[in-house]
Amino acid sequence: MRYVNGQIAQLVAIALHYNAALTGAKPTDFITQNSTAQYCQSLDFVREERTWFGLRTPERRVMSSPEQWFADLRQRKAVRIGVRWVTANDKAAPPDRMMAGFIGGGGVWTMQVLFSDGTYEQWLSDWRVDESRRQTDRKIWRVSYRRVYAGKQSLGAIPVAEAMTQLKQALVNIHAFSSRKDVKPFTEMFEKALNATRREAGAEGYHRDLYPEGLLEGEAAAILNAAQSAWVFGGMGSWNDMGFDGADGKEYDRVSEQLFQALLRAIPAAVDAQE
Repeated sequence: MRYVNGQIAQLVAIALHYNAALTGAKPTDFITQNSTAQYCQSLDFVREERTWFGLRTPERRVMSSPEQWFADLRQRKAVRIGVRWVTANDKAAPPDRMMAGFIGGGGVWTMQVLFSDGTYEQWLSDWRVDESRRQTDRKIWRVSYRRVYAGKQSLGAIPVAEAMTQLKQALVNIHAFSSRKDVKPFTEMFEKALNATRREAGAEGYHRDLYPEGLLEGEAAAILNAAQSAWVFGGMGSWNDMGFDGADGKEYDRVSEQLFQALLRAIPAAVDAQE
């Protein structure tokens, strides 16, 4: 059983493969070779342009593959891509944690592109199902990445060591609760995530190709492996799809929110850590 969020995994993989290309790594055909794109039939990159008078012009496709987008970014002197998360919640809506298993729910994940002149762009993904492909090759997703911001404002990430400390503590707490309530298979998933933070053999995540070999080491790589087992916030049948009464219910909410928030901080920190 796995609940690793495919949208987040793909954002991470695209960002880290671009950063690897900047260090001289040989680019691959991402859509046919990367596991995060195994169910995608297309990956497009779209940029909205403005006139001199600030008027919007019709949206247009910029590039039709990550490799073409990478080339465009290099030409425009992009120096790094990170991933960031921003809440989409308001007081009247369910918590982001409870909406994280739904397309478009659980807050907003973006790629943040830094350019040599100190400006930034934020790129947001849009996943749409092509029902005609369900009975053929299972490549049912048409994915578009759209530039939603360009300017000097950036979204920060915490240091990777701090992120690891927070993630480990959250995993210890939720593993203890899950063990006490004998909630299978989640106890095993949290244990595997803890093993990943300790860099134990056999604790690697489902996606073994989030980044080219040698790009990340130590805590950053361990976080991305741990996150793949620890992200249990899906829909029906996931960790979210449970309830407990009384004190157990309060403890369940506390440890669940602690892990969710730790992952929101740890994943961006790990992606940034190759510097």
